[in-house]
Amino acid sequence: VYDALNVLMAMDIISKEKKEITWKGLPSNTHHDIEMLQRERAHRMAEVQRKRDCLQELLVQNVCFRNLMRRNRNREVMEAVERDTTASSSSGRGGGGVG
Repeated sequence: VYDALNVLMAMDIISKEKKEITWKGLPSNTHHDIEMLQRERAHRMAEVQRKRDCLQELLVQNVCFRNLMRRNRNREVMEAVERDTTASSSSGRGGGGVG
């Protein structure tokens, strides 16, 4: 047990004063951790930007699709009006009435 405690103290994982043992934590390479976190952050920021770009493209497509639907609906209405106008004009002219 004492050998294990001595190893943990040598690795600066625990500290011992008299009979009190204090946990200090596992050793870490903070420089390496910071670099890893910075790389991960950069990757996530790039991913967020890519998703923003995709969302922007989808919004543009949505607007174009809605405009196309509106144009087609208006065209159908205009064609129906023209058919009605043409049909009423042709039935009103020389409809075989006795004069």
